[in-house]
Amino acid sequence: MTPRWLLSLVAGFLLVLAPPALDSAAQQPEVPASRERLLESLLATGRVGADLVDAYRHRDRVAVVITLDVPRRGALPRATRRERIRSLGERVLGACRPGDFALRHRFEHEPGIAGDLHLGAVRRLLRDPAVRAIDLDGGGRGALAEAMALVGGYTALTAGFTGAGVVAATLDSGVDTDHPDLAAALVDEH
Repeated sequence: MTPRWLLSLVAGFLLVLAPPALDSAAQQPEVPASRERLLESLLATGRVGADLVDAYRHRDRVAVVITLDVPRRGALPRATRRERIRSLGERVLGACRPGDFALRHRFEHEPGIAGDLHLGAVRRLLRDPAVRAIDLDGGGRGALAEAMALVGGYTALTAGFTGAGVVAATLDSGVDTDHPDLAAALVDEH
């Protein structure tokens, strides 16, 4: 016979661990009309994506990338472009009120800054001509296994080709040239 206190203890743990039953209406909290109007007005600017607006429907603070209005590569000398990225980043950060934006990363070669942005600051930042767009920061992932298969890398490795002493060019949609593993080995950018 199991002691009653042990049964009560187990039942208590099960109640704590079991998720509460929710109906479908309770799972999707209703967004207040004023917030919905704000979100729709942000979307109408064309400088904020639908995925970011959807994220703000559920949270007040979202991980974003703020794209700065800097001319494309080649339009300015490299040093001038980097200085423009730095100064516009400073300007945007300076326009934020305390609690508006928690900086995660400043890019040197790409015109943007990444961090957690409060919904209340989005409209104000979009008024700044230095801000080209605000997008949801979806992060990224490496795809080495897929890339190796696509380019026949495994075949080259098994044939003894290691790449030692070879200079290679990499075309990448999102390389972080400031990353410690790459910064010292980067020869040039185009």
